[in-house]
Amino acid sequence: MKADSIARSIDIFEGIAPLLRARPIIDELCRFDSEWARSNGHASVGQAWFHIVVRGSCVVEQVSAGPLTIETGDVLLLPHGNAHVIGSAKSSTTDALAAGIPNALRQPGPHDHAPDTEIICGRLEFDTPGNPVLAVLPDLLVMHSGDGVVDRLSVLLTAIRDELDEGRVGGRLIATELASVLFLMLLRLHLEESPPTIGLVRLLGDQVTSRVVTALINDFARNWTLDELAAVADTSRATLVRSFRRVSGQTPLAFATDLRLDFARMNLLRTKDSIAAIAAQAGYQSEHAFSRAMVRRFGIRPGLMRSKE
Repeated sequence: MKADSIARSIDIFEGIAPLLRARPIIDELCRFDSEWARSNGHASVGQAWFHIVVRGSCVVEQVSAGPLTIETGDVLLLPHGNAHVIGSAKSSTTDALAAGIPNALRQPGPHDHAPDTEIICGRLEFDTPGNPVLAVLPDLLVMHSGDGVVDRLSVLLTAIRDELDEGRVGGRLIATELASVLFLMLLRLHLEESPPTIGLVRLLGDQVTSRVVTALINDFARNWTLDELAAVADTSRATLVRSFRRVSGQTPLAFATDLRLDFARMNLLRTKDSIAAIAAQAGYQSEHAFSRAMVRRFGIRPGLMRSKE
């Protein structure tokens, strides 16, 4: 049974990974002593925050969640780029920190000894901002050093830190590539430990329905017919409908409508695009038709939805 569950998770992972292509941007190799704290605002649209603890421990707090302690070897990802504060367990204020710029990285404070805490901080910049797959991930993902991958994780962490520290040619590029491997491992671990039940993710784990979901994501504005979706899936209309009902409880066209509206809702809340532009991106030829569809789906008009955020 466990082997079957892992196999399903791997299938889903292979379906999701191409939709989550991202470029890791390593901003800082931060070294701190004693009490400290740093605030990070909302990341830009299409970006996620990450922190890799190389030495010591720290506490992360979000407005919507309580404090979380992360230790040496832990990797933290905030997929939606939420604002947060990261600091030592005892700190209650955000300190002003002196900074040098070695290797194009800010290293707060001068150090003539090993720091209490050492953290690699950065962002993931996704190729497809507002990706609906990204939207179904939780606000926070953590890979702990004791989660069964400690040896490989330790090697990667050491290699990333050394590449940043040594200032050799190509060091930053190599560190960035290593970081991208870390995040694929983090996503895999999340899927293995928490097999997804959300319709979109489950559909990506099915050989037939995953083709349709990928086509829909790549061309939201297209007014797809059932015949066209069946052709994409290389199956009959009846088989496609049965597959969608079995996995998600919906027909392909009903799922396509919900997916467009979920995507539109995300854009309403996270971008400054006009309602007309968002309606067009979701395949609606008029704001009026788009507004009616949003009310049916969410019980609220687009303008009011945005103003309440």
